[in-house]
Amino acid sequence: MPKYSRKILLPGVDAAEVFDRINRDIEKYKASQEGTLGPVDLRKDSDAKTFKLDSKWVNAQLFCEPGCVRLEANLSLLALPFRSKIDEGIDRWLKKNFPEAKLDA
Repeated sequence: MPKYSRKILLPGVDAAEVFDRINRDIEKYKASQEGTLGPVDLRKDSDAKTFKLDSKWVNAQLFCEPGCVRLEANLSLLALPFRSKIDEGIDRWLKKNFPEAKLDA
C-alpha cells in the first residue's frame, strides 16, 4: 500500500486541544454514519492523543502533538488517484476547525 503522510503546524495549540477538537468531529461523524469511506473502524487513545482508522481504502494513524497534527497512512491502490482530493478535504476541514493552521508548512 502506498504511503501518505502529512504534518500540519498549529501554532499555540496544545496536544489536548488538538485531540479534543478532532474528537468532537469524529463523534459527529460516527453519529451521522454519513461517511464516504464505507465501513470504517475508528479508534481513539485519549492517553496517547492518537486516532486510528482502518477501512478497505486506508489504514491511518493521526497523532495529536503540541503545536501540530501528524497523519501517517497507507492508501489502497484504488484510493491513490484521489490523493489530491484527500488533501483538499483535509485542508477544508482544517480551515474550518483550526483557523491557526499553517497549511503551507
